[in-house]
Amino acid sequence: MLFIGACLLLGMLLAHRRAVPENFTASLNALAIQVALPALVLRSLHALPLDGRVLLPFCMPWAVFIISAIAVRCAAALWPMDGPSRACLTLLCGTGNTSIIGIPLVATYLGADAIGLAVVADQSNFIVMCTLGMWSVAAGSGKRGSLRAMAQRMLHYPPQQAMLLALILRPWSFPDWLDQGLAALGALLTPIAVISVGAGLLQQRTDAPRSGLFVQGMVIKLLLVPACIFGLHGLLGSCGSPAFPVSVLQSAMPPMIVAGLIAVDQNLNPALAMRLLALGIPISFISTFGWSLLLGSAGGAGP
Repeated sequence: MLFIGACLLLGMLLAHRRAVPENFTASLNALAIQVALPALVLRSLHALPLDGRVLLPFCMPWAVFIISAIAVRCAAALWPMDGPSRACLTLLCGTGNTSIIGIPLVATYLGADAIGLAVVADQSNFIVMCTLGMWSVAAGSGKRGSLRAMAQRMLHYPPQQAMLLALILRPWSFPDWLDQGLAALGALLTPIAVISVGAGLLQQRTDAPRSGLFVQGMVIKLLLVPACIFGLHGLLGSCGSPAFPVSVLQSAMPPMIVAGLIAVDQNLNPALAMRLLALGIPISFISTFGWSLLLGSAGGAGP
């Protein structure tokens, strides 16, 4: 956590001193998505035993999106909002930053052994974004999506390609040089991602949206959704499973960066989307710490 905090402050300092170009955060995000995350996915999933343990982390993002969609619809009934804002909240609350922020935080709280299950949740989260998420975008923007376009979007996403490659190569062991190389590239994810977030906090300039919508989004994404996932595990009697703390923590992550960029591109209340992205990450550092304490008291995990 000290390392993550130091990287966050370093990114803010670089942006404050204007020591970086305007496309600094975009370049770091591209490096994280195109290089570091695929390396981590390939190495982790290649060695992960494919048994019943992966079922709950895989199903968690689908439950998160459904819970979020219902919560946003209930909020819209109590506090009327326009269609684009409702679609923005549904997309950003229904998908999480389970890779750039989620994997490092899961490793911090639960240890390196939990990374494999966190990667499973992350890959499922992206599938949810490309399917249910894009359908919600289409509903809010008036544009229709096709199954072919969704499939192409998933196949062109580097971490998704790494996932498929890891499954294909499972019958063969990686040589030491490849395993060590993937480990070194995957280790870049945390510093690159968090420095980018820190710089983005000061580089971001958007018109302030209605504060009520922002508060609703944060409450739904960081409090209500993980509380429901926690409760679902209790109903299923799976609180003793290794997947329990991973699923709860991954469900408590801030909104997905890619989902926010899609909301901006489709003009789904861009100001709200950027504010949820920019402020959701530092707020989630506090909320996930609280969830880790609750998981510790429930016997799942501790910081």
